[in-house]
Amino acid sequence: MKTWLIFLILSGCASSVTYVKPAAVAMGEHITFLGIDFSKAEFADPYLQPANLVGDKIPAWNNKVGAKILRTFDQLPAQLDLTTTTAHNVTTPPTALASTTSVPAAAIALDTVRGELASYVDANAPGKAAVMLVEQVSKERGVWAHMVLFVRATGEPVAIAREGRLGDGYGVFHFYFTALEGAGASMAKQLQRAVTKN
Repeated sequence: MKTWLIFLILSGCASSVTYVKPAAVAMGEHITFLGIDFSKAEFADPYLQPANLVGDKIPAWNNKVGAKILRTFDQLPAQLDLTTTTAHNVTTPPTALASTTSVPAAAIALDTVRGELASYVDANAPGKAAVMLVEQVSKERGVWAHMVLFVRATGEPVAIAREGRLGDGYGVFHFYFTALEGAGASMAKQLQRAVTKN
């Protein structure tokens, strides 16, 4: 079996479509955007407190940023369903906070992405879905994440984009809000361009 690796350009604000399955999506096809999953993310910022991270900031980022990202799906009209990401995000351990985060991996195996999508598979769900999977949230690097467009019934990836982005503005909530919004909107646009060209 071949092992596909999803490569990432390491920089302050790098972005790329790293995998595309040709002829998998039709222009104007409706999809479901499932929101932002923080459950496997590394967190490193002294201003992020475990007491309000899982119960306050993460749900707010998922809801508010998720709604903004939804609007960028114009070539693939999307509806929002945060049910699964909301359930995953409450399992984010408070001990996820660290003094520093590791350098983002240069590559992710496609099988790893399939594993991340396993709990999003719904054999009775038609069409395709997209989810943003956060890798890191840190003062040093901002937000690193990948977004996957996949077949909902099987969990098979159709396209994957990765991006790292720093936030702006004052306050810890707004810093990561803008980083998540910018990275999510950029990846959504890139995925749409990639799949509608094929």
